[in-house]
Amino acid sequence: REHAVIAVSRSSKFPAPLGGEVWFNWSYFEKVPPDDFPGARAWLALSPVWAAPDLARTLGRLGEVQRTIALSSTSIMGKADTADSKEQEVVQRLIDGEQGLLQWANDRAGDLTICRASMIYGGKSNQNIAFIQRMIRWFRFFPMVSQGNGMRQPVHIDDLATALHSLVDRSGLPDDIYVLAGGEQLSYRHMIERIFHAMNRTERFWVIPEQQFKRAVDVLSHLPGLGFLNREMISRMEKNLVYDIEPARRDFEYAPGMFRPE
Repeated sequence: REHAVIAVSRSSKFPAPLGGEVWFNWSYFEKVPPDDFPGARAWLALSPVWAAPDLARTLGRLGEVQRTIALSSTSIMGKADTADSKEQEVVQRLIDGEQGLLQWANDRAGDLTICRASMIYGGKSNQNIAFIQRMIRWFRFFPMVSQGNGMRQPVHIDDLATALHSLVDRSGLPDDIYVLAGGEQLSYRHMIERIFHAMNRTERFWVIPEQQFKRAVDVLSHLPGLGFLNREMISRMEKNLVYDIEPARRDFEYAPGMFRPE
C-alpha cells in the first residue's frame, strides 16, 4: 500500500529524495498552526528513541496520530551489564525513551509499536560494518583477543525498512515491543570472515593479549572519530548477542535475510 510521506529532520540539510516524500525541518511542526497541518495517520519515529517522547508531545498539538512505530535498540538488553559509563548512560536513555513513549501512548489510548533493532548494517551512512572494513584496509588484518565465539545477529537496513513500513498498516498487535534482528545467527569471527570475503580479501586475524588490546583501545579512543571505542567492546567479542525474532515473524510476517555485507 502506498503512503504519502512527510519526512522530518532537525537538520537544515536534507538527503536526496528516495521517492515522493516531502522534507520539512522539525521547527515547522513547532510553529505551524494546527489548522494548517494536513494531519498524519501514522508516525515512524526514527530518531534516537529518547528524543521521541518530546517529539510526540509536539505532534500531539497538531491532532491525534492513529499509529506510531518507534525505532529502539537491542543495546537495552545486550549492554545492560556494561561497565562503561557512557554505555550505561545510553542504556538508561533507551529505557527512559521507551517508557516515555509507552506512557504517552497509554495516556492517549494510542497504537504504539517499539522495534528494537540489533546491529544495523548496509546503507551509505551506517558505521557498524564500515568501521570494521576500515580497520581491515588500515591493518590488512583484524585484531582479536580470543576466538570470537560470541554470536551475532546483524540486520540489514533494507530488511528493517521493509518491516517498519509493513507495520504502518498493522494495528492491534499483541505486544508493544518487538525485536528486529537478522535472519542469521553467526559467530563474531564468522561475521568478520564474511566481511573479508565481501572485500575480496583473505581473512587474517591477529590475536592480541587482552590487556594489551585494551590499552591500545584507550589510546585510539582519543583520536578524532574514534571516541566510540571502549574496553567493553573487546569483552563482548565472546558474548552472545542474539535475540528471539519469532514474535515478529508470527505477528507481522517479519522475514529478514542472511548476513550479506556489501
